[in-house]
Amino acid sequence: MTAGSFTTVPLRCPACGQQTHKTLESVVQDGGFICKCGARNELDIESFADEIRKSESTIKDFGREG
Repeated sequence: MTAGSFTTVPLRCPACGQQTHKTLESVVQDGGFICKCGARNELDIESFADEIRKSESTIKDFGREG
């Protein structure tokens, strides 16, 4: 997936709106996350990984612009 397997990402629960932070590794392993409210939130892991890669690319390119 990505090199930052221990990087935490913010995830918002669609059931209650609470934001939580999970590691990429745990989200991939579990196929989603369970919120403190008890709601199980499934994620499309491939789409999730693509978005993380896009964000990482943007961060890497940030210092090169200007």
